[in-house]
Amino acid sequence: MVDYIKYKTYTSNNWFNAVKEIQKNRPWISKRITDSMTASQVETKMWIAEEMHNLKLYPENYVVLGGWFAHILTNILIEELGAKFVMNYEIDKDVQYASFKFNRHYKENDMYRCVRKNIMCEKIGKTNLPKDPKNPAMARQKPNLRGIMSDYLHPDSGTGFNIKNFNPDGTEGEMIVSYDCIINTSCEHMFPMKKWKEINYYGLVNQRGFRYAPLYILQSTDADQWEDHINCVKSADELAEQAELTDILFSGERKLDNGMTRFMVIGR
Repeated sequence: MVDYIKYKTYTSNNWFNAVKEIQKNRPWISKRITDSMTASQVETKMWIAEEMHNLKLYPENYVVLGGWFAHILTNILIEELGAKFVMNYEIDKDVQYASFKFNRHYKENDMYRCVRKNIMCEKIGKTNLPKDPKNPAMARQKPNLRGIMSDYLHPDSGTGFNIKNFNPDGTEGEMIVSYDCIINTSCEHMFPMKKWKEINYYGLVNQRGFRYAPLYILQSTDADQWEDHINCVKSADELAEQAELTDILFSGERKLDNGMTRFMVIGR
């Protein structure tokens, strides 16, 4: 059972200074900051850690789609689940600004980045991750010449980053980023995840040329009374179906502190 976040000294410093700087420089997002710190927001992120512990799954490198300020989730992924790197894709420049303030410690230690992108219309590729010899997933390997090469492959699982796609004539194609785990805790705000998968390379390739499917952690709700909830679901099964997940490791629902029903699926 995970019932608290690890609020360390640098967490306190970063969050205190973030709120202070936002109130001074971006006061128009102050309401969204307070909304991001409700009990329900914390509960949904701790639920992820709880089920990942139950499954004994500990990916090292995550991409978060529409992760908002990502202060609670990044803290949990790194401090509770041992993540080495978290990439947050967000469309809002004010949110990006705030997320860097909240996650300053992780950003300065090459453990967090936030990139502005409309992830339902643009590929998430062309991201150069830090070459960290302490992170085995970032240890440089020899190129795989089976049509696809990875600059950063995990020596055991074969999963990695910066997958280079080669054209039929042998020339180098577009750089596409892959991760161990893809998280979307705001599926109700976006098109179904299968659309995201249509515009992104979502398989991972090991050194023998076999394709891996990353782990997905998805959350949504049936609360359709808000205008920005454009894609609500009625069950966890419907959420999994929207993402075309076939290997379901966890599927469930939870009633939150604010009365909302939240659905979550973990799978490939």
